[in-house]
Amino acid sequence: MSARGPEDRTASSDPGNPNPGNPKETSNPRNPMRRHRFEPAALVMGLVLLALATAFLLDADGVWDLSDPHLTIPLAGGGLALAAAVAVVTQFVRSVRDLRARRPPRTRRPS
Repeated sequence: MSARGPEDRTASSDPGNPNPGNPKETSNPRNPMRRHRFEPAALVMGLVLLALATAFLLDADGVWDLSDPHLTIPLAGGGLALAAAVAVVTQFVRSVRDLRARRPPRTRRPS
């Protein structure tokens, strides 16, 4: 450990920080996890997998009967399609937002 305490660490002195100019990626001694962007598709996919796991557990317990593939395969495929659709919409929204951020502001013409 160096002579400086952990409260003196900055983003530029952090060797693990790939982008020292980005304040979102600064290391914080109280919270070592780096910030990351929200991924709605990962949330939806996690919820779909939890629902499938719950359905299989209920099937194993005898509460539900999932032996009919005409029911289970479309449900699983529908969940995957829903997660893919959320990913496409998220990517579209982010690309539009990035394009708007790069575009110079409009100036009004004198009338």
